[in-house]
Amino acid sequence: MSAIIQNISAGQKASFETALTLSRLGSESLERLSRLNIETGRKAIEESVSGGKAILTSKDPKELVMLQSSMFEPAIAKSLAYLRSVYEIVIQSAEQASSVVEQNAGEMNKLVATTLEQAAKAAPAGSEFAVAAVKSAIDAANSAYDTFSKTTRKAVELAEANISAATRIVPQRTPKAA
Repeated sequence: MSAIIQNISAGQKASFETALTLSRLGSESLERLSRLNIETGRKAIEESVSGGKAILTSKDPKELVMLQSSMFEPAIAKSLAYLRSVYEIVIQSAEQASSVVEQNAGEMNKLVATTLEQAAKAAPAGSEFAVAAVKSAIDAANSAYDTFSKTTRKAVELAEANISAATRIVPQRTPKAA
């Protein structure tokens, strides 16, 4: 029975380590997003001041319209670049977290299987049905997790394709200064 308790303890330790790793990954991602937002905000303020000065020094309405038009396309391109950067940070974080969870799930599956085998050996006669039911439930959970994981990967791939397409199309559709 002590082997079963050791396995449970090992599983709890592995889960705790996984939680710590996921917390660290979350903190790193939040730090990257914060740096991106601070840098983007700083650049936006600088460009707004520069654009404001240029607009204030324009001499006629035609020059003013051209200035405003010339600022429009770079603003869209910068917005798309910002969104792309945010997207990349989120996707990288999700992939890292998924990798950690998948690794932990594999280790936990092995640990649960070992614990079940040990429990089955120590179980009284006639409990084979209960052990088989638990094994079946674990197999069903693993199958559901695999399906979820594959679906998530497909959704990420689709989102990446859509963002790439939007990044290529939007600059082509912005109006040019006349």
